[in-house]
Formats: sequence, C-alpha cells, structure tokens
Amino acid sequence: MRALVRSLPLILVLAMLTVALAAACGADDDATPTASPQSPPPPPARPQATAVQSQQDSSSGGSEVGGGTPITVINEDIGGSGAYAFNPSSLTFKVGETVTFTLRSESEFHTFTIEDLAIDESLEAGETKVLNFTFQEAGTFSLVCLAHPQMTGTITVQ
Repeated sequence: MRALVRSLPLILVLAMLTVALAAACGADDDATPTASPQSPPPPPARPQATAVQSQQDSSSGGSEVGGGTPITVINEDIGGSGAYAFNPSSLTFKVGETVTFTLRSESEFHTFTIEDLAIDESLEAGETKVLNFTFQEAGTFSLVCLAHPQMTGTITVQ
C-alpha cells in the first residue's frame, strides 16, 4: 500500500500529460473537414490608362516615355476665346496597339475623357501628362473634355 501512495503523484502527472496531449493533437478524429463553396473568379479587368509622368510646364518639350506609339494631344483653348478643341480630334489605332499619349493643356483646366474605355485624365492649366493605354477592343469611342462638353473628338480602333 505504501508503494501505491508513493507512486500516486507520478500517476496523476502522467494522467494530466495524457489529457493535455490528447487535447493538443485534436482528439476528435471523427471530424471531417467541410468544403467551403468557391466563388467564381472575377471578370477580367478592362485595360486602364497608366499615368507615366506629369509636369506643370507645357513648354518643356514633353518627351514621350512608356514604349507605346507616341501621340501628342493638345487640349486647346485658343487664347481664351472659348473655341475649345482637341488637336488632333480624330485618332485611329489597331486592336492590341499600345499608345503613349502626351496630353497638354494650354491655359485652362481640361479633361481627356473616354468613358467607354475608363480613361479620365484631368489637366490643370499649362500641365502635361503622359499615359499609356493598350486598345483591346474594336470600335469608335467618344473623346470629351468634361469641363467643356462642346470639346469632343473620336478614337477609332480597328
């Protein structure tokens, strides 16, 4: 009996260790993992215009960067006369073509907005911005200055 009383603390320690190990190892072996429903992948994103550089001085030469076909578009406000125009106002590109636009604003705030292609760049007076865009779908797209709705143009992608 005396031997049993002496080994009782050892038996209790071993019992506690066994319980602790069983809890840590996940004694619930009958549990099966539940499969979570997978959501469908999101639709591919439309190409976005990527701004490359912006500068405040329109007389700085505005070198084209970005590796695409270089196109300069001037947002004209001919001497404050109210005769607003994109120059050029009609542009044609091929599907898959990457274009590096250099956008220049003369002496007023303008935008270069092609809503159907998710392009919307704003230019402060005298500002130049360079952006890249890859045309991925054919069509004719309206170009507009949101600040001067009569200032329009078209972009044709073949």
